[in-house]
Amino acid sequence: MKQQRGFTLIELIIVIIILGILAVTAAPRFFDFSSDAQTSVVKGMEGSVKAASALVYAKSIIGGGITTPLTIDDAGTSVALTADTRYAAATATGIFEAVENDDFSSVVAGGALTAAATAENVEEDDLLIFPTDLAVDATGEPLCYVVYRAAVAAQTTPTVVAAAAPVIFAVTDGC
Repeated sequence: MKQQRGFTLIELIIVIIILGILAVTAAPRFFDFSSDAQTSVVKGMEGSVKAASALVYAKSIIGGGITTPLTIDDAGTSVALTADTRYAAATATGIFEAVENDDFSSVVAGGALTAAATAENVEEDDLLIFPTDLAVDATGEPLCYVVYRAAVAAQTTPTVVAAAAPVIFAVTDGC
């Protein structure tokens, strides 16, 4: 009688099935897809803020002057403008009103938000826009957000210079 060496085909298939089941149940614990999803949400919001800023600027040019608040749609949504510019202000009644997204919150940087803000080149009067369901750190600061820095007012003397566009960028290090 021959002595058997190795595995039979049935034993090999059973081992492969068991390893497959273990891989399917254990692998998701090693991958962090939530971070990628949160980053995508914030990057999408960055695009929305840029589009809303362009919309407000275009509507203020069409209106022929700098008036605040500026009505931007048929529903009567009003947006506050930055003084002497045609861009939305960095406030909840400014650019955040133009974005109109209930899944996000906003807060003006400064005060309690200086620790994270300093590290990411955020200035005191910038508006931070962040998803309401994303994590915040121990001090309550958002870890993943969009920064909206209001446009700089136009210089009127000695020459007229157009207002610089607002600065808009996403901070996704903490997502």
